[in-house]
Parts: sequence; structure tokens; C-alpha cells
Amino acid sequence: MLTCSPRPPRRPSWLLRHAVPLLTVAAAALVPWLVVLAVTLPSTVVARRWDVAWVGLDCALALGLGVTAWLWRRSDRRAGLVAVATATLTCVDAWFDVCTSPTSSEMAAALAMAVLVELPLAVFCMALATNSSRTAQ
Repeated sequence: MLTCSPRPPRRPSWLLRHAVPLLTVAAAALVPWLVVLAVTLPSTVVARRWDVAWVGLDCALALGLGVTAWLWRRSDRRAGLVAVATATLTCVDAWFDVCTSPTSSEMAAALAMAVLVELPLAVFCMALATNSSRTAQ
């Protein structure tokens, strides 16, 4: 009878061993930077290629939704990762829509869109991601 000895446990890679300290330092380093930004940034600015920025964000969002649907349909384990990225893009889109609304009526429309469409879509994508990670195990 042929028996195989169990493999020795793999040593965690450098990246895995240092992930928590590196991420903690990065998060802590952002705190003073946030203070600098809050104190120094102007509340209004004229931006070039504003249209390209918004179209690009919405293209990325549409691509994320489409790829999530395609991967989910194929039962691909990567669907959860794409769904998390898509949920993040959806929240970013809602945030910037609301924060950059130039008039109160446009802000009301952006808030309505965020509450009724974008944030529920983000929650749905996160639910897909959670379900995807459970079925992958």
C-alpha cells in the first residue's frame, strides 16, 4: 500500500506576514494627510476634462456590472471579486454625484438616485459577493 506523507504546512509569504502592519501604517499615515487636505483644499475648483472623468467613471461602473453578471452566469468564482469592486464604484459614484451637485435641485436628484438606485445596487453587489464566497468554499 502506498501512503503519502502530509505536506508540511506552507510558510506564509512575506506579503501575508506583513499585510496587517503595512495596512495599519498606511491607514495611520492617511490621518494627517486628511487634515492637510481639509485645511488646504478649496471648496470649489474649475476642472478640465470634467466630462471625461464622469463618463469614465460611469463606463467603469457599466463594465463592472456587465462583467459581474457574465461571471455570475458562468458560476465563476471571480464574480465575487468583481462584485465588490462594482459595489465600491457604485458608492463612489453616489458620493461624488451628491458632493459635486451645483444646485439644490440637482443635489436632491443626486440624493434620490443614491438612496433609491445606487446604494441598493451596491448592497446587492455585496450580497452577491458574500454569496459567491460562501459557495466557493
